[in-house]
Amino acid sequence: MKTNIQKFIITCAPRTGSTMLRMMLDSHSDIVCHGEVIALKGTPNLGKYAKVIAKTQEELNQLLAADPTRFLYEYVWGDPNCSAIGCKIKYRQLEEQFPEVFKAILADKSIKIVHLRRKNLLKRHVSNRLAASQKTPTVILGKQQQTDRAQQRISIDLDKCLADIEHIKRSEQAFINYFSDHPVFEVFYEDLTAPGSQDLFELQDFLGVNPINIQPKTVKLNSNDLADVIENYEQIRQKLSGTVYADYL
Repeated sequence: MKTNIQKFIITCAPRTGSTMLRMMLDSHSDIVCHGEVIALKGTPNLGKYAKVIAKTQEELNQLLAADPTRFLYEYVWGDPNCSAIGCKIKYRQLEEQFPEVFKAILADKSIKIVHLRRKNLLKRHVSNRLAASQKTPTVILGKQQQTDRAQQRISIDLDKCLADIEHIKRSEQAFINYFSDHPVFEVFYEDLTAPGSQDLFELQDFLGVNPINIQPKTVKLNSNDLADVIENYEQIRQKLSGTVYADYL
């Protein structure tokens, strides 16, 4: 049993690569990183630790509903057999759905914050739209076999897209301000996936574990080229060219 276990959260907007990052961190032998266990939908999955605490999924649901903050501290952060333990909690879950959990995290300055962002917010918007419209996954585990399928395409409403981009920018800045007194590691999805990036090594060091070479366990299924995904791409390109959003194209 280890003492002085480092608690952390990954906080972010949707479609910023949090599943990829969570699985990468969780593959480290000294890190436990749960998914969205503080959520209104679904069942909190504590993996192997659920057997250690001898709780059924129904019991975990009841514990979360009764006292989300206690559930976070005693069960999500309760595994004594690691050096760092965390989970991902998105902006909306903290601000709107679990304000008591948010208040507790803000008050506890020992909690480390991994703030995951995406540089290209147009691609984030498109990814979010695709995820909402598809019944099939947008990523798969690397060990799963990829099947041939047609690339799904969507049409973008530019006004709604730009409103979404500005909303995400405001949320990002708000969370930078919220956690200004916490130890924070800012990281971008694009940097995590860049060849030769040192960000993941630095993140492991931030969490207090010996850095190792960790590779992504997920494979992105959709094209990274916006022209392949956006039906009205040429219209979007013409309207955004020469604006502050041009770099997203």
